Amino acid sequence: MESRTNIDIAVGIVVAQNRCTPQEAIEILQRASNGQNIKLRALAEQLVASIGTTPAKTHFN
Repeated sequence: MESRTNIDIAVGIVVAQNRCTPQEAIEILQRASNGQNIKLRALAEQLVASIGTTPAKTHFN
């Protein structure tokens, strides 16, 4: 659940920064993930960490 939360937040960040649809944001993140040869969840974690001061938490914790 935690990695999905980071991915969802990262999608929101990309949507806000690029004024695109969530589907386009996912495609942007997937291309970046493939280009950097890292997993999508790891890329999402890095993006969320670069924006906020605390790690993302799920409501279920």
